[in-house]
Amino acid sequence: MAAEAIEPIERWTAKRRMALVVSTLKGEASVAEAARTHGLTVAEVEDWREKFLLGAENALRTQNNCLVIKPPRLLYSTGCLCLAYSLLFQMFKMT
Repeated sequence: MAAEAIEPIERWTAKRRMALVVSTLKGEASVAEAARTHGLTVAEVEDWREKFLLGAENALRTQNNCLVIKPPRLLYSTGCLCLAYSLLFQMFKMT
């Protein structure tokens, strides 16, 4: 066997989806390769990638870094977006 079999992931958490998307953005694998490797459709990976990039873009649209009271769900989403922004910043800083 030329390549080692990758153990299938039963549950795609947000962190796992984000790691897969970041790997495609860094050029470590194409969307098609990532989808094939993990038994996903190209459409699924492209959807995750599109949502990730939209979230990152929205995270960059801050208004003077002011604190606004937000509902808990929105606070969680904002935290995820801040993490995504941080990862993108580090990724592009390294290149």
